Amino acid sequence: MIIGFEDKDSTYAKLLIKLKHEGVTKREFFRGVVGSFLEDNPSFMAYLLDFKKRKNLYTQTKQKILDKERKVSYNTEKQLGLSKDEVNELFDMFDEELGV
Repeated sequence: MIIGFEDKDSTYAKLLIKLKHEGVTKREFFRGVVGSFLEDNPSFMAYLLDFKKRKNLYTQTKQKILDKERKVSYNTEKQLGLSKDEVNELFDMFDEELGV
């Protein structure tokens, strides 16, 4: 699968330079970012919350819902011994049923 995005050529060049300086390939970088997001890495999620606030993408109501879902997911996983994928599948089913 290929994932891409559009931005200025200068931004892409800066990304390549910064990655080279850090000793990380594009593939490793994007896999790391996506993995951190999907695994709810606390450091990454704190960054994401800060990013959403800076870009005016943050609403307190929506964030409360997301935080509650994460808490329920974590508690359900611990109580039932489910994997994160299984818990996510359950939430996807609930969302589908509720038309969310």
